[in-house]
Amino acid sequence: MASGCKTGSSILNSDLANLGAECLQMLDSGADYGYDGQAFCSHDGI
Repeated sequence: MASGCKTGSSILNSDLANLGAECLQMLDSGADYGYDGQAFCSHDGI
């Protein structure tokens, strides 16, 4: 049975000049979403 849990990673330590690529790399590595404390990025656009 799936638990419904998702994993998230902080983007605060990302290369901010390449934030889009950093988010894609993080999501492609298995994170369900990324966050910086206020904003989120995810594969499903949430």
